[in-house]
Amino acid sequence: MKQELRLELHRQLLHALLGSFFIAVLLLFGEWNVFYAATALLVLSGIASSSLSDGNKIPVVSKLVSIAERFGEKKRSGVALSLYCAGVMIVSGLSDLFPDKPVLLAALIVLAYGDSVATLAGKAIGKTKILGNRTLEGTVTGIVVSFVLLVLALNPLMWWKALPIAIVGMLAEYLPIDDNISVPLVSALVAALVL
Repeated sequence: MKQELRLELHRQLLHALLGSFFIAVLLLFGEWNVFYAATALLVLSGIASSSLSDGNKIPVVSKLVSIAERFGEKKRSGVALSLYCAGVMIVSGLSDLFPDKPVLLAALIVLAYGDSVATLAGKAIGKTKILGNRTLEGTVTGIVVSFVLLVLALNPLMWWKALPIAIVGMLAEYLPIDDNISVPLVSALVAALVL
């Protein structure tokens, strides 16, 4: 179990770092640059995924993929990164519909940090299985982390607006589509409604 948790820690660290990259792009360069960065990474990850699936080695990329992929993903190298970038790309494209609201920032916070911490907490302390490999402890931890970071990033005086984004965004993990798509999309939709 320790080996599995250590591998998951590496994966989730990369997950959070990628989200931090997109948040930095958003804060420094704006929403459309997040869209462009996510699109570029999606194309590159698709090319890399195809090449790795053919058995080719790509310096640095092969190492990162081996760190980040779970055992069941070995035959689909790089697909998780592609889905993550696709989720960010979709949400960044849609966030333009709400120019006066920090919809994209809220979605990226829940995806980058809430989702990562939920997975780690679920693996480390999760006892109460809810659906598949999801646990109540992981989900609650993800909600708490998302909520705290949303309050800090958005407006501490309006904490009640952060709460539904954190709760519903983390519950989106239970939808029957990949959480790299569902979590940012649902978080953005709730943010668009409450902010």
